[in-house]
Amino acid sequence: MDGIPTIDGHHHDGLYHSVVHDGSSVIDAGLVTSLLAICCLIIVFFTFNLFDDKHLDQLLTLPSERYVEIVVPENEETYPYRVFKSSSIRPPNVTVTGNGDQVADGLLFLTPKGRGKKGVNQTAPFAFDSDGELVFAANASYGVNDFNAQTYHGRPYLTFWQGKSTGNPTPGHGFGELVFLSDTYEEFSIDLHADINGTWAVDTPKKPGLPPGVIDFHEHSMTDQNRLLVTAFNNTPANLTSVGGPGDGWVSNSMFFEIDVRTGNITYQWSPLEHIPLNTSNMPVESYMGSGTQDAPWDFFHTNSVQAVGTEYFLISSRHMWSVYLISRHTGEVVSEFNGETGGEFGPVPEGGNFRWQHHARAHDVTSTGFYLSLFDNHAMKEDPDSKPSRGLMFYFALPMQAKKAPKLIGQYTVEGDEFMAPSQGSFHADLPPTDAQLVGYGQFPVAREFGRDGTLRWEARYGYHDYVSSYRAFKHPWHATPGSWDPSLVIEPVNGEEWSDGPQDFNAYVSWNGATDVQSWDVFAVENPDLQRRHGDHEGRYLGHAKRAGFETTLQVQLLGEECLRVEAVQDGKRVRASNIACRP
Repeated sequence: MDGIPTIDGHHHDGLYHSVVHDGSSVIDAGLVTSLLAICCLIIVFFTFNLFDDKHLDQLLTLPSERYVEIVVPENEETYPYRVFKSSSIRPPNVTVTGNGDQVADGLLFLTPKGRGKKGVNQTAPFAFDSDGELVFAANASYGVNDFNAQTYHGRPYLTFWQGKSTGNPTPGHGFGELVFLSDTYEEFSIDLHADINGTWAVDTPKKPGLPPGVIDFHEHSMTDQNRLLVTAFNNTPANLTSVGGPGDGWVSNSMFFEIDVRTGNITYQWSPLEHIPLNTSNMPVESYMGSGTQDAPWDFFHTNSVQAVGTEYFLISSRHMWSVYLISRHTGEVVSEFNGETGGEFGPVPEGGNFRWQHHARAHDVTSTGFYLSLFDNHAMKEDPDSKPSRGLMFYFALPMQAKKAPKLIGQYTVEGDEFMAPSQGSFHADLPPTDAQLVGYGQFPVAREFGRDGTLRWEARYGYHDYVSSYRAFKHPWHATPGSWDPSLVIEPVNGEEWSDGPQDFNAYVSWNGATDVQSWDVFAVENPDLQRRHGDHEGRYLGHAKRAGFETTLQVQLLGEECLRVEAVQDGKRVRASNIACRP
């Protein structure tokens, strides 16, 4: 989480002078008394008749606005990023365009990555509103992926993977753990305690410097039974003669596991090597995804999404098979396959519905008569000469299955003339409320788009330079949270770059509260510095008014007297919920 800056207060005693001028004429004392009484009556009348609660509220409202500062590095050293006065967070500057139609509720969850030349200034799990304004940035110790909002035992949680991704000669997966954040940002993490020395795997030794944890970055989905589904890649001996490789070859076996989050126990595991023929893979043995040796095991299957369908089945996406499988929980066998080129038990591929190298397959609205299937069709890979622009696809499958009857292609979510051919990553978050929006994340391209059910592009967010910044997935969810372990952060600066003074002075104040989603306004107080407070016992201070919250960081202008400091309190639902630090002059 973003640290709360400490502001050291070094204060100088100042004098507030009240100057009284002697009058040159004498006024009768009785007349003065009468005039004062009349004035008091007028004030009382106006206070109770003209200045009702609404007018008084307006009198006490301090003008405020969103603080915006964008850094555009020279020579495109990194993508432009936002900076703040009260926070050290440096998110990418998200630019948003739309057609004016209503967009889905919630926050956009991204994990922009790509450091170095043209990358991002900061890598973190970020949540933005639909205007591209930062709402929350999580603190992570390693690389991050798959930032999402999920439910565990009826409570909302944010989840994200943190760890390290592999590189050559075995790219395309990672080792790490899954982090859970509650709606107060209380944190716990889950690792996979798998015995991978048994039937179908040997240890996958982690190289020095990799974090503890063997959970892969591809999938981390909660089931309705409060179990967690994760992927993990294990280097495994295999006979590769069926694909022209050695008999003593090696594969990178992309398994999935079901974990009891409370105990950490594994409640289910599945291995593609046990159930899927090697010679059905579309990834050549000699490729950038391995060569079949122990040092460079072949990634023949590449599980990149897993979903529980009821309590009896799992839906699995295999990037390198170009297939989505329905797996029996009881036997582990394939119940049905839908291949992006040849179809399968679900029927042939409908016209316009071919897919390759896909990601993020999900079943929706499953009933006894049918279900919807969404996926991100990458349709691109650097070794595929038939690569095409990537898109979101939605199918409808009638039940029972009929091998000769094609499913219905409900929608293709893309932009005409689009050139985004994403060779890796990507997501399709379907049917978002309240508008049935379809959110497509383009993975290797730093773009997220929201479409209507009819395919109309409603909204687009861009957050990096193409080919340099990516986000494995993009999600959009409602999220409400109040931080429990850090307070609002406040700093003050003299207006117009003036020097600090000991007397009455105008200041710009900047306040933020990372992750606080429901703050409506800030109550503003001039207070004694902490040393004087300890001596005098004055903690409330002089109420200056309230300021409407604006953006991630709100800025407002106040005047403080010689020894006064500033404190603000966050207001939610008409109640003060948390005070900031006290900001003083140096």
